[in-house]
Amino acid sequence: MFLCRLPSSHDFQLQHVVFADANFLPFAANHRIISFTLYTIGFVGFVMSLKKGYLKQQFGLFCWVHMTLLLIVVSRYVPTRRLVEKLSEARL
Repeated sequence: MFLCRLPSSHDFQLQHVVFADANFLPFAANHRIISFTLYTIGFVGFVMSLKKGYLKQQFGLFCWVHMTLLLIVVSRYVPTRRLVEKLSEARL
């Protein structure tokens, strides 16, 4: 099983904020694999719950959920990125 995790600058900048609390260390260190696993479980659950007469409605709801998630994640990415940059500048 291939579980390579490439370090990103975002992880490096957050390590002094998140890694300061030992309770969050396992979650922060493995955030990407945890998120991917939960998303995969949700997708498999969606596929397994498909019913023949309700496909149009189910895929419509699936689309709405993903558009909502996309809107929320993208709209919060830039302010969070700026906050992390300011925190790392303040530490220097």
